[in-house]
Amino acid sequence: MAAFHASIAAAQGFDLIKREPRAVAVWVVISAAAAALLVWAAGQGAAIHMSAIAVNLLVGLAISAGAYRAWLRPEERRLAYLRLGADEQRLLTVSVVTLAPALLVVAPMTRFAPGPPVLAGALVLLAIWAWFALRLFLAGVMSFDQRALRLRAAWSLSRGLVGKLVLSMLLVLVFLVLAAMGLGMVFLIISVLMTVATGQKSLAELGPVANLVNAALQGGLSAIGLTLIAGVAVTAYQAATAPVETV
Repeated sequence: MAAFHASIAAAQGFDLIKREPRAVAVWVVISAAAAALLVWAAGQGAAIHMSAIAVNLLVGLAISAGAYRAWLRPEERRLAYLRLGADEQRLLTVSVVTLAPALLVVAPMTRFAPGPPVLAGALVLLAIWAWFALRLFLAGVMSFDQRALRLRAAWSLSRGLVGKLVLSMLLVLVFLVLAAMGLGMVFLIISVLMTVATGQKSLAELGPVANLVNAALQGGLSAIGLTLIAGVAVTAYQAATAPVETV
């Protein structure tokens, strides 16, 4: 195993953004459109809303796989590295296996009255799930790289990396929080300009239009977040599978 540095892993996604700005721009636009679609669909009936949720899930899978593809198979650059095929199906399986325990933890908690014991129990169980998810964190990129589902192998490969993965993800989270705050200011400026342009008396009167703009901004940021998380996964995977150098 080669050395794995949390700060370098957290910044790896920015290197891809710098190297493939057009592809990442496509991911941002698609993710923004999908997020806006989800907000619009919320008031259009259950069937349309569920369809919009499915679209957002597919977009997220496609962007994650696209980021892996840009690093591991750079020759497959057509369509901004985006596909919907066997690689994405394996990523979906990994996602279901990883997220299912969290749902099993959260769902029963909703049946109990809120209080300190319930909250403490939920936090403990969620912490256990977070450890479980980090142990499977490399399953997506490993399954993508080897074109086969690799849950058990990824579990073994992540041994000893959980602490550094936590630090990398915290660094990514800090950036995303700061970026979200910046987008909040951008949204406020856009809202003021829209209010002036449309002759509205207050920001509240913008209504659905403002909600769509805000959703699009957040959706675009989520594409960047997926790229950064994929960068952490690729860096950790390459460090874990690199041959040990001997002197």
